[in-house]
Amino acid sequence: MTLNPDYDVLVDNLRDKGMSYSEIFSMLQPKTVNTIPLEILNNRNLGMLESISIYLKDEKDMTYSQIAKVLKRDDRTIWTSYNKGKNKLEMANKPKGIKGYESKQGNIKKLRGGLK
Repeated sequence: MTLNPDYDVLVDNLRDKGMSYSEIFSMLQPKTVNTIPLEILNNRNLGMLESISIYLKDEKDMTYSQIAKVLKRDDRTIWTSYNKGKNKLEMANKPKGIKGYESKQGNIKKLRGGLK
């Protein structure tokens, strides 16, 4: 069986170094590629980088640095995307209060003023 002539030379050189055929061919096999399920992109409230950052951090237990290397981005960009995405998800899951009467300081005054 003849491979590409460049591969033949490479295989011959590696055989001369003492490697077996199985070692050589396992080395030439493509590395496994991490895939990201498309379902994580279904949330239209999140940006693509936010969705991917959240998935890799929470589901694959990757660090910000590891995610940054894989996506060829700065760690700070990944950190920002992750945190913005998490905040968006939190806000979407929070129950909505009565409009204008949330428990913020400015709105308590509104409530008190309305009771007089």
